[in-house]
Amino acid sequence: MSESDRQKPFNIYHDPNVSEAVLCRPVLDALVQRVSELLLSFPNHPTLTQVCFSSDLFVYVCIISVFLLQKS
Repeated sequence: MSESDRQKPFNIYHDPNVSEAVLCRPVLDALVQRVSELLLSFPNHPTLTQVCFSSDLFVYVCIISVFLLQKS
């Protein structure tokens, strides 16, 4: 990593942070498992379908944020 790269602010959209992403994996795996179970009772539910078939970590973070905001 060059000196100029270290001085740039972290960009959540483009800069990887593998060590933090790895910590999220067990929680996201459990979420996908539970959503898969719920889809058996509620097939074609738009939000559940979106959660289950997305593989992008940032999408999961956004969806979890929406769920938390709705609960507030």
